[in-house]
Amino acid sequence: MTDEDGKSGILKRRLEDILFELGEDRHMNELLLLRSSTKKGASADELMNNVIHPTLEDLEFYLHYYADSGMTDTELKKLISEWIEAQKDKKIIEKK
Repeated sequence: MTDEDGKSGILKRRLEDILFELGEDRHMNELLLLRSSTKKGASADELMNNVIHPTLEDLEFYLHYYADSGMTDTELKKLISEWIEAQKDKKIIEKK
């Protein structure tokens, strides 16, 4: 079932709300800090445009592809957590 904007189920909620409600906001913050660790001296605008927004957009795209309206919050939390961990692992490997 979709709403007037064409969004279904969990995807009707804002990503920031989902992260906060599921307790994944701190986990996401860890990823953002890791991704911004190589950008010492960058301005707030640079961090927003080159780290924060792209990361949130990547997660949103991932959720649109893999999440569905029948998922429980527990399943959604697991999906998000696994995505964040995969991104953290990827960033750590890139640093080596």
